[in-house]
Amino acid sequence: MNDELAQAILQHLSVGKKQSIKQKYLASELYLKSDKQIREMRRTITELRHKGYWILSCTRGYYLAETLDEIKEARAYWLKYVKALCIDLRDLKNMEHNFTGQLPLKLDFVIKNT
Repeated sequence: MNDELAQAILQHLSVGKKQSIKQKYLASELYLKSDKQIREMRRTITELRHKGYWILSCTRGYYLAETLDEIKEARAYWLKYVKALCIDLRDLKNMEHNFTGQLPLKLDFVIKNT
């Protein structure tokens, strides 16, 4: 983890969901411009979470947890996301299992000449 970037991220995050900062604004505040730099920022945020920092995210952006309700809300959001990923993985496994060497073309609609 880039310790300098980690410190800068922590200095720019505020406490509470109402004070969240969008990813693009956080990146701008940290003078990160390239996709690679922004990926590194996201990776650093994840590593900070793993180290015990209460960094949460929502559609409004990143913030430091202020209440237990914010933590529970973030957990519910991520659980919903993980469930959707599990369904996608199941579907991909089924596709792989049923693959015969040629992809089927399903036409569930009728083209009408008007």
